[in-house]
Amino acid sequence: MVCHKGFTDCEYAYHEPFKCLLSGDAQPSPPPPGHFRIYGMRFCPYTERVLIYLAKKKIKAEIVNINLKDKPDWLKKVHPEEKVPALEHDGKVLVESTIIVQYLDELFPETSVLPKDPYERAVQRMLFERTSSFTAPLFKLLRTKSGPYGELHDKLEKDLVQVEPLLKNTFFGGNKPGFTDYLIFPIYERLAVFANHPEAGKYNLTSLVGTERFPHLTHWYEKMCSLPQVSILMFTSIVIHD
Repeated sequence: MVCHKGFTDCEYAYHEPFKCLLSGDAQPSPPPPGHFRIYGMRFCPYTERVLIYLAKKKIKAEIVNINLKDKPDWLKKVHPEEKVPALEHDGKVLVESTIIVQYLDELFPETSVLPKDPYERAVQRMLFERTSSFTAPLFKLLRTKSGPYGELHDKLEKDLVQVEPLLKNTFFGGNKPGFTDYLIFPIYERLAVFANHPEAGKYNLTSLVGTERFPHLTHWYEKMCSLPQVSILMFTSIVIHD
């Protein structure tokens, strides 16, 4: 087991580093009492959400990476839909990134990312729902192997245009990053990275990033990238339709 350190008082221990468990591999034994384990995939934005949240809250966790193209047979015991991420803690398993991070906030309220005030918490959840509208059209566009891409591009553009004015401060959370910022970042990050990919032209993604049309989102993305708990976990290697 190897530790990956990148932020104060927090480290991730990788189960069999540089390996993704696949069909035929044995399921790791349960983590010790009180310990956290994340079943994930290195390039999964939803796994990244949880890891950034853990980093922000300075919670130590073991990461078990899964090969999603050749899944181990036991993954269904962890996640009924054989997806990632999943959190294992004290004999219990939780799935879905948005549920996992809220569980962590409730478990460690002293470092809660969500506001303590019930109304403000609800406002952040509503804001997340509104800002996450571009997620589905983005991934649908990127998964489409042949054109035409126009209709998918237009839907993504429309959603981004609606998200842009929701940034009324430096972050969606105000003057400091909050719930919406940490959950939306891994999704927007894929758009920003793909827009610089040699094949981005066929998707016309370059028109959907940059200060000319999306100044608020562009500056927000730059600010998020500079956060230690984000920069250490950023998605940096990309292959379209590998």
